[in-house]
Amino acid sequence: MASPIAPLDPTSGSMNDRSSLESPASGASSYASAIARWLFVCAFFVAAMVAVGGYTRLSHAGLSITEWKPVTGALPPLSHEAWMGEYAKYRNSPEFRLVHHWMSLEDFKGIFWIEWAHRLLGRITGLAVFVPLLYFVKKKALSGRRLGAVLAVFALGGLQGFLGWFMVASGLVRDPNVSHFRLTAHLLLALLIFVALVALGLRIGDEAPDARPRDALPRVRTMAFASLAAAFVTITWGGLVAGLKAGLVCATFPLMHGKVIPDNLFTLSPAAANLVNNALAVQFVHRSLAYTTATVVLATALTTLKTVGVTPPVRNAAWALVVAVGVQITLGALTVLTHVQKHTALAHQCNALLIIVSALVLAHRAKRLAK
Repeated sequence: MASPIAPLDPTSGSMNDRSSLESPASGASSYASAIARWLFVCAFFVAAMVAVGGYTRLSHAGLSITEWKPVTGALPPLSHEAWMGEYAKYRNSPEFRLVHHWMSLEDFKGIFWIEWAHRLLGRITGLAVFVPLLYFVKKKALSGRRLGAVLAVFALGGLQGFLGWFMVASGLVRDPNVSHFRLTAHLLLALLIFVALVALGLRIGDEAPDARPRDALPRVRTMAFASLAAAFVTITWGGLVAGLKAGLVCATFPLMHGKVIPDNLFTLSPAAANLVNNALAVQFVHRSLAYTTATVVLATALTTLKTVGVTPPVRNAAWALVVAVGVQITLGALTVLTHVQKHTALAHQCNALLIIVSALVLAHRAKRLAK
């Protein structure tokens, strides 16, 4: 999954590497700022998808639409008969039979609209990428490797739609709970797309005529990427926590059931299976990874502040990363203490994107820009 990011890395290499993404067309650099802003808008749409997707999951609405219709599904039911048809399909699902058997048609509409809005936002996000893409291609502002990078991100967006349905389908057979592995893959692909858009936007923004030169800070860049990697691993186990509803198995903080290392972490065989299938162990791993990420981020901030030649924008990016991680741990603690209260859990999920952005911006600002 990492390969599509490689050509989009905003901090990589030399001037020759950077020029490989530039369009050979005359005047293409004049569109650099516009293209960068467009990519950031697309990243905002992806962030909104993550937020709405989290709300959909927390509202238990994700299985309310039992079919995948990429085109015709954009229209909701427009008549009583159409609503009754959707309701009948849902009544045949395991979630209705085992969990929501009390739901009336009006109750069903409540969760249907949430899932429908999530899917509609996905379609709008696709248009937000595709329509400006056609314009920039027509203006010859996108071509060569730069165009290839954008098309790769667009393709990942299509894959994300399929993966979302693949996740939902796992909860429509026997068990009304979707596969926590598929849910985590769905989340990580969204993050990959988000990172690719932000990274490519930062890099193309460097090609604008008014971009300012700066000196390289290789140690800061290395630590920023270490923070990014640590955050990604932590978010991976956060997806497993969400999929297993592991946030509900221990509602104490900072200790777990009164202990630093709780009992019953290794009840499954083989032992490694506990790390991804035992809800208590998954929450323990997620907490441990969060502390590790916080340690790496603090080391990143110290490295930044001690590095000679650090400018205020670089220093500010390092502090933003520290604040984002501090807020994330606080929200994580509140999530378990409130038994996964919906809005707290959603804020915890969305704040993870701020950590990603902060690490990317720090790495970007620590990169030399030759003019």
